[in-house]
Amino acid sequence: MSYQVLARKWRPKSFATLTGQDHVVRALGNALTAQKLHHALLFTGTRGVGKTTIARIVAKSLNCLTGITANPCGECVNCRDIDAGRFPDLLEIDAASRTKVDDTRELLDSVIYAPSRGRMKVYLIDEVHMLSLSSFNALLKTLEEPPPHVQFVLATTDPQKLPVTVLSRCLKFHLKRLGVGQIAGNLSQILGAEGIAFEAEAIAEIARAADGSMRDGLSLLDQAIADGGGALTHAGVLAMLGTVARTAVQALLAALLAGDAVEAHAVLEDLQSSAPGYRDVVARMLELLHQLALIQVLGEKAPGWDETPADVRALAASSAPELVQLHYQLLLKGWREVLDAPEPRVAFAMLVLRLLAFTPADTASAAPVAGGGGTLTAGPAAARRSAAATPMRADAPMASVTAPMPAPVPALPSTVEPASRAPTRPADPTPSAPPSAPQAVEPARLAEPRPVRAAPAASTPVPAPRPAPVVEAPAPVVEASTRPSLPADWGRLPWDALIEQLPLKGMAKMLAVHAAAEHLSPEAIALVVDEDNETCVSERTTRELELALREALHPALKLSVRVGNVVAPTPLMRMDERRSQAQAAAEHAAEHDPVMVGLKAGFGARVIPGSVRPVG
Repeated sequence: MSYQVLARKWRPKSFATLTGQDHVVRALGNALTAQKLHHALLFTGTRGVGKTTIARIVAKSLNCLTGITANPCGECVNCRDIDAGRFPDLLEIDAASRTKVDDTRELLDSVIYAPSRGRMKVYLIDEVHMLSLSSFNALLKTLEEPPPHVQFVLATTDPQKLPVTVLSRCLKFHLKRLGVGQIAGNLSQILGAEGIAFEAEAIAEIARAADGSMRDGLSLLDQAIADGGGALTHAGVLAMLGTVARTAVQALLAALLAGDAVEAHAVLEDLQSSAPGYRDVVARMLELLHQLALIQVLGEKAPGWDETPADVRALAASSAPELVQLHYQLLLKGWREVLDAPEPRVAFAMLVLRLLAFTPADTASAAPVAGGGGTLTAGPAAARRSAAATPMRADAPMASVTAPMPAPVPALPSTVEPASRAPTRPADPTPSAPPSAPQAVEPARLAEPRPVRAAPAASTPVPAPRPAPVVEAPAPVVEASTRPSLPADWGRLPWDALIEQLPLKGMAKMLAVHAAAEHLSPEAIALVVDEDNETCVSERTTRELELALREALHPALKLSVRVGNVVAPTPLMRMDERRSQAQAAAEHAAEHDPVMVGLKAGFGARVIPGSVRPVG
């Protein structure tokens, strides 16, 4: 049988036909053209990226009958013999099978002799890291000062195992892994030249499975041709590789991002019926999540936007960015568990259940897709995100939008002195703004200022500190800087309850929770911080806290902060007190639980201090 595998038949014969190693081709081409090639070259890189191929092209460039050139003719007897592997002056040594020092000494004994046919004698030592330490020591002197007619070319997949004394004597080139597009393009050209019908998706699957190696891709292509009887189909390649289709992975991920446990279970059962490689499934889910994150951040500037399917764009538009990031982290940590598990199928199922269990309740719903080529059902949280992302227009028809009421502020003991210390305004049952300037309704979440549509002033009730927006009819655009009137008794609310409504973060939040309120009024708030937390007080943090208070309470409010003796409990103190009370209650409940009482009486069991945690 004279059949030659594709990896050998389509091995590149010149630098021009080499794929994906432009940095190496450029450096070697310039050196050969100037005839200033280093006498010892070291090629590193993963398997199947072209190390041995480049070494043979260098041998042809040095021994072509047209002269030393970066573009050997490929037609002379020397070039043809090198391609056929029968050129006497190209010595290919497999270091993995000749590791002994005696083998190396035998090799070096022939270095002093001139080439028999060619211009240069080329020693190609493949997998050179397999040589023993004694072999490396025997090679060092010759490698540093070889005769003028000798060219050394070393190749390895593991350069870390080479002694530094060898590395310092070589010119090192690292060959890059090939991209999926590069491998797919090369495979398509080969199939076209071979006259074999194929589907583009089948070639993409083979290129992805090649994992950066062109030789692996060609070997898989040989297998796919034999499996498909001379034609390549997407379904046939998936069955051969034991992988799943992109649509199946996308369906599972869409169900997980939507928090749909029933749909996720149904897709998981379909996947398990085909017995896929679960490592590959997790890798594809990670790849898709990475693509979704890029689309969410970069939009149309994301890499490969034009080739991205419409359903992938729709999934990116309907998914919460924070949920995409969370799923990526959980999958990345679960990937190793799937590899190490005695039953990968069960480990993958548990990983899917974990993704559902750790899905936040307010991010599991999908939002309406704009321009995604499909319609998805939107939940309340997604509807709020969509409303926040889309500015309202005064001339657009408006439907009734209702957001859920926020949880009521818990009644806590006041942290301020009696009314003499905190004067309040009398309650005003009528709106403070005239009918020509209706008041904007405070949104449920403290968001960036944006135009809001509101009902006429005559129908606008006096809002609570945190009302939910209800828009029922078109109305003029009202600037977000217009704030609703505050309840007359808001100054008697505890400082804890006020800061719980503020979207604080960083040092501004640290300042708020470490401070006690000395004075609360519509025009001014005075805070005091003890000396232990003096680092929280700065011009920047005070300004941030003041802006947040103005946004939530009153646009003309002034904030002052001083360092001194704190008498009233701070929000952090109250939080610690509540936590301690809850911990004590939990420990007490555990100690007096009937089951625990029986265990202590029968077995001498005891509750380990600190091992009990309050629920919630």
